[in-house]
Amino acid sequence: MSQPRIQLMSSLLANQIAAGEVVERPASVIKELLENCLDAGATQIQIDLERSGIERIRIRDDGCGIVKDDLLLAISRHATSKVLQPEDLQAINSLGFRGEALASIAAVAKISLTSKAQDTEHAWCLQYDPSQDISKLEPAAHPQGTTIEVNHLFFNVPARRKFLRSERTELGHVETIVKQIALSHHHAQIILKHQQSTLFSARKATNELQIKQRVAAICGQPFIDTALEVDCRDDAIRLYGWLGQADSARSQTDTQYFYVNGRIVRDKLLNHAVKMAYQDLIPEGRYPCYVLYLDLPPEAVDVNVHPTKHEVRFYEARQIHDFVTFHLDRTLHGSALNQTKTNMTNEQQYHSNEMQFITSDDKVNIAQSVAIQEPSASYRISSQLPHYHKTFDEKSIHFSSITPHQIPSANKENIKNDLPEFKLIGIMKNEYILVEIAQGLLIIDLERAQQTIAYHAMLSLPAEQIINQPLLLPTAFTLTTAQSEILENLQLVLSKYGIQLTRVAEQRWLLRELPKVLKNLDLTDAIFNLIETKCELTHEQFCLQFAKHIKLPSSFSFTNIMLQEVTQALLKMTDWQNHALKACRIIKWSELL
Repeated sequence: MSQPRIQLMSSLLANQIAAGEVVERPASVIKELLENCLDAGATQIQIDLERSGIERIRIRDDGCGIVKDDLLLAISRHATSKVLQPEDLQAINSLGFRGEALASIAAVAKISLTSKAQDTEHAWCLQYDPSQDISKLEPAAHPQGTTIEVNHLFFNVPARRKFLRSERTELGHVETIVKQIALSHHHAQIILKHQQSTLFSARKATNELQIKQRVAAICGQPFIDTALEVDCRDDAIRLYGWLGQADSARSQTDTQYFYVNGRIVRDKLLNHAVKMAYQDLIPEGRYPCYVLYLDLPPEAVDVNVHPTKHEVRFYEARQIHDFVTFHLDRTLHGSALNQTKTNMTNEQQYHSNEMQFITSDDKVNIAQSVAIQEPSASYRISSQLPHYHKTFDEKSIHFSSITPHQIPSANKENIKNDLPEFKLIGIMKNEYILVEIAQGLLIIDLERAQQTIAYHAMLSLPAEQIINQPLLLPTAFTLTTAQSEILENLQLVLSKYGIQLTRVAEQRWLLRELPKVLKNLDLTDAIFNLIETKCELTHEQFCLQFAKHIKLPSSFSFTNIMLQEVTQALLKMTDWQNHALKACRIIKWSELL
C-alpha cells in the first residue's frame, strides 16, 4: 500500500469543513446574517422563510451596503471589513469578525447577494452556485442596504441535511435566535415571517417604556411587571437589565438571557455568578428568569474563543464574577434587608455612642447594651487571610473566664512598630505554627492566633470607616423562633461592626456581608454565643467575647505566605505573649536540649 501524499484541500472542501463549525441549521445561518446586518448599522431588518428556512431564507436590511468590487470578496473565506490587523483582535467591538460566515454559507447553499452602498448609482447582485463554483454579477434595482437569499440549504451535503429536525423544530430554533438578538439591539426593527405569515415583530425602542414593552413581548408581561431592575457601574464596567423574582422561577432555562457587549453568551463563569446570587432563594430544579447586559471595554474580554462566538473569556475573570454576584445579590436581597432595617429603626431607640435593645419572649427577658468607644489608634490586617470554613470542636479549646483587668486596650502602646526576628519552621497537624525566635521555639495555635487578630481588628473599627464586602457563598444557619427574635434585635449592633445578616424565613438566616478584617472567618458560633449572652457588654468585652468564638477550617492547606502573615500580625502586638486568648507559648532552647 503506497503512502498517501500531503496536498492542499480545494477551497470548496475547506469551506464545507468550516461550514460544519459555523452552519448547523437554518437558525445558525440567520444568526450570522443578522449580526452582519447589525454591524452594517441596519435599523430595519426583515426575515422571510420558506419551510423554516431549509428551502429559502431572505434577509433584507437598510444598512450601509456593500460596494460592487467587494461583493465577490464577501463570499471568500477570511474576508472581512471588521478586523484588519492582529491588534484589532484584542479589542473586537463588532458582532462578526472571523470572515467565515458568508463563505461557509455559500459552500452549502445557493446564495444571491444584492446590495447598494451609499452614494453609488445603483445596486449590484451576485449569484453563486457552489456545485458549479460559478458566480454571476449584474446590476439590480435595490434601495440602500443589502438583501441576501440562501436557497436549498445543504443541498450538496445530503448527510447534513438528513440530520435536520422537523420543520416545526427548526422554526422554533429560528424564533429563539431572532428573539435573542431583538432583546439586545433595541434600536433595530426586526420582523420575522414564515410562509408570508408574520411570526414575530419587534418595533424600534428608543425610550425606557418602549424597551420594556419589547422585553415584555419576548419574556412575557408578568416577567417585566415583577422583575427587579439592575443598573450599576464600576469604572468602565456596567451591569444592567432585569432580574426575575424567586416566585417567577421556571422548570427550564428558556428565559435566561445574558449579553456581553451586545453579544448573547452561554458563559460558565457568568452562569455561576447568577446562580450564587439566587442560591438561597430558588430550590433545586428551578431556574431564575433574567435579562442582563454586561458592558465593558472590548480589550477586557476575548470573544475569539469559539467558532459560534457563544463563549467568551474575561481577562479579569474573578473580578467580573465578583462584580456580577455582588450587584445581583444586593438587588435580590436589598429590599428585604432595607425593610428589616426600617422596621428595627422604628422599634429601637439608639444614640451614636450607645445602643440599647430589649427583646421579650414568653420565657426570656434580655436587656443588653453595647457602648461603642472611639479608639485612639487602629490596627488592620495588611492582607486578606485565607477563606476559612470549619466545624469547631469545642473540646479542643477551652476559654478561661475573663476578668476586667485582662482586657487589653486599643491604644498606641498595644501596637509594636518593630517586629521581633523570627524564622518560620512550618505547620504541625494543620493547627500549630512552629516559629524560631531568639528565646526559643514559638508554638502558635492558628485558631487562637486568628481570634486574637480579629479581636484587635474589631476593637479598632470605627463605624464610619467600615466598608462591607459580600460573601460569595453566604453562610446559612437555622435558629429557633425565640433565637431569631433576639438576633433580629441584635442586627443593629452587629451592623455597627459591618456584620450584615438577612432573615430569609422565620428560622432561617444568612450571613451575607462582613468587613474586610472578618470576611474570611467563620462567625456562626460567635453569633450563637452572642444570642445566649444575657449580660451587658462594653465595647471591649463585646469584641473579646465575639472573637473568642471565631473558627478556622480544619482542612485548609496553608501556604508559607499565609503562615507568615498570621505570625507577623500576632507579633506586632505588645501583649502577644500574655493576651487573654493565649494564642501561643514559648519553649526555651534550654528546655529542648
